[in-house]
Amino acid sequence: QQQQQQQKPQQQQQEPQLQQQEQRPQKRQQHQRPQKQQQQQKQQQPSQQQQQKQQQPSQQQQQWRQQQYQHPQQQQHQWSQQQPPQQKWSQQQQHPPQQQQRPQQQQHQQREQQWPHRQQQHEIARSQSGSQQSISSGASTPQSSGAIPKQSQPSSRASSSVSDTPSPHVTPRQESIPKSLSKASVFSVVTQKSIPPGTLGIKGEAEANYLTLDLRNMPDVVYHYDVTITPDRPKKFYRDAFNKFMEDYLKGHCAAYDGSKNCYLLKLLPQPVYEGDVQVTDAHGKSMKFNISIKATENPAVELKSLKTYHNERVFDKPMRALQCVEVVLANACHQKGVRAGRSFYTKPREGYTDLGDGFELYVGLYQAAILGEQPYVNVDISHKSFPSEVTLTDFLTKQLSANLERNLETRTLYNFCSHMKGLKVIYNPPAKFGQAPRSYKVNEISREGAAKLSFTNNDGEKMTVQQYFASRGYNLRYPFLNCVVSGSAVRPNYLPIELCSIEPGQAIKRKDGVKQVQRMIKYAATSTGERKFKIMDLLYKFDHNKDPLVRAFGLAVGREFIKVPTRLLSPPAIEYRSNKCVKPQAGSWRGFNFLKTGASPAKTGYKWAIIYTQSYILKFSLLQEFSSKVSSFLKIEIMLVTINNIINISTSKILNFFSAVI
Repeated sequence: QQQQQQQKPQQQQQEPQLQQQEQRPQKRQQHQRPQKQQQQQKQQQPSQQQQQKQQQPSQQQQQWRQQQYQHPQQQQHQWSQQQPPQQKWSQQQQHPPQQQQRPQQQQHQQREQQWPHRQQQHEIARSQSGSQQSISSGASTPQSSGAIPKQSQPSSRASSSVSDTPSPHVTPRQESIPKSLSKASVFSVVTQKSIPPGTLGIKGEAEANYLTLDLRNMPDVVYHYDVTITPDRPKKFYRDAFNKFMEDYLKGHCAAYDGSKNCYLLKLLPQPVYEGDVQVTDAHGKSMKFNISIKATENPAVELKSLKTYHNERVFDKPMRALQCVEVVLANACHQKGVRAGRSFYTKPREGYTDLGDGFELYVGLYQAAILGEQPYVNVDISHKSFPSEVTLTDFLTKQLSANLERNLETRTLYNFCSHMKGLKVIYNPPAKFGQAPRSYKVNEISREGAAKLSFTNNDGEKMTVQQYFASRGYNLRYPFLNCVVSGSAVRPNYLPIELCSIEPGQAIKRKDGVKQVQRMIKYAATSTGERKFKIMDLLYKFDHNKDPLVRAFGLAVGREFIKVPTRLLSPPAIEYRSNKCVKPQAGSWRGFNFLKTGASPAKTGYKWAIIYTQSYILKFSLLQEFSSKVSSFLKIEIMLVTINNIINISTSKILNFFSAVI
């Protein structure tokens, strides 16, 4: 109670202080209101003399303002002779007109102040078109020749000491704008000066692996459609299903299909969407039913004529779409004769079987890509890839893994066999008594038990082994203790005896090749330029794009010969010996005697020898040390070994700086 009595007088003293603090801002607001109202009235009501000065500009100002809309050449000539007085402009800036503007016009002026480069673009376009209309977000109102353009109007927010008008001594730069380009693409065009050709070396001529594209019979426009196929697997049926759909529902129309979700038609379809069901059967008798629908894209028209005019227009979005269409059309000629992997189409070499080891063989492919240069070209090259060999599984086990087929596979042999077969497709050849056609299955794994012990439940609910199942149908397995191939789902797996399976040919798999495969592939691929050209021409003759009906329908023709380009043969750098004698290398080699020595003091000679080691798996560091010691003792020079990681990502200048720091 005593504390409460002591706090009461304190609270009574604080209450009048709080009331006084609350009254102070109210008095300040009341005092400031009439001042703000007076300032607003002064701003909203400019003097009549200022309005008359603005409405009646002097003759000199009118002449200078008329020059803003004259031809650029006349404008430069007149500005050099006649200039407006700067004093009157400064008077107008000190007393700018404060007229009430619409909200839309105020927003537009704020945008022009934030992005002044847009205003300059509009002024350049307006000066060339000859129009004298103001650009605003609202309705455009015509201006007289004496009106001040927006670029030279003083801002109401600027102080009187700062002038926003351009200096009359500076001539604005006038740039030509093609009428065919939009405003967004006009200022993205970059003009590049051609680089002058070099003069060193012996002039000559060489062939490049590019083919010309004849586009004279090509249509100006084709139409792009989206393709939807359900179910989405297996994709190997997509191309046959699409061709069946075109025959059943769009007969008479020619379409180029990329094998996934895009197709190009020569004619625009009457309806935007077409849908239907088709059924296709593969080479092994397996049939599938698909639902296919094609729908026009948002912008279906693809202008192929842009491939002829892209040099003049310098707009590259149209020719890129057209180039994609050309690639789809050219690829259609190769799908029926080769296996696609990336941009290449692979076939077996004509000279026969090329074994790479570990159950793989070599396929040779044609790489092709449409590109834009001085004109559209087709870049062609040869590529090499390893494919699983087409052999029976029993031959693979005996020849590659040296397995005993009379018993169950050993643990190590089973591991190597499973790692090779997992993900591949095998062809199951049922016995002749079954009366069934061969079928293709994807390998999930290899069973740990043999056919004599591996059991399953049949359709009647009885449990039996794989050996008993084949015996019940009149076929006795030759290797009942050998493991089986497991395919299908985890709920209903399929067990296939190894003796009835073989690897399906032409499977482009994504695996890293082994060391043995890489060595043999490099040995086969490392050929001379003449032999490489012969292989490319042989593949072009085999695929023969110009005889494909779809390529002919789209009016394309591929050249038969490589293009020729000018060359300059540069001389190799000279090698300096100890006797101050310079020798030019011959055939890329030189003698290893009398090299420059480093001596006791490297500063005297300025030379040092070093070997860069990139920690490659091909060469061991111990062998490099032995080689370095032998060379240094034979030539009597000092050699330094330098280890660098990821030398591909290091530029030459960085390497030189590194050596200068170490040496």
